[in-house]
Amino acid sequence: MGDEEDGGSKKNPLIIAAESVARSSATHAGWLQKLSSSGRWSKRYFLLLPGAGTSRFLVYYRSANPEAPILASMDVSQAGDPALAPDNSSEFSIFWDKQRRFRAGSPEEAARWVACIAAAQARKARGGARPAAGYQAGGDAFSPSDKAPTWGERRPPADSRECCCAVV
Repeated sequence: MGDEEDGGSKKNPLIIAAESVARSSATHAGWLQKLSSSGRWSKRYFLLLPGAGTSRFLVYYRSANPEAPILASMDVSQAGDPALAPDNSSEFSIFWDKQRRFRAGSPEEAARWVACIAAAQARKARGGARPAAGYQAGGDAFSPSDKAPTWGERRPPADSRECCCAVV
């Protein structure tokens, strides 16, 4: 992710682009931990934002304060498909410039993040959302399924159901 947090002195263009998107337009939001390059987990507040054109941004902040500066931004439309960890833990990963690992509060919340990120990627690629790992039609029901992609695995969409991702 384009990290200001890691001591970068020049503002990353992805952060600049994400700053132009209203935070209220987020399709999903919440607390996650991210694994740093030094191997430490850091708790951060994440938003999944629509962008101009085909861009879809995953951004994070130190706090949920609406005035907080963006620490990093990833264009998920340029990233690999998100994948749940194989051990049914609360971890998931996304390959962007390198493998990025995240930890949610529960396996269900990790599946929800994977579903929302996959749906954002599908909107970019096909003009609509694709079904996402763990999504069950009808309401807000998510449960990890045996059809969910696992760590590093990529799968095409099975049908055209919409994801029910919403701001948390």
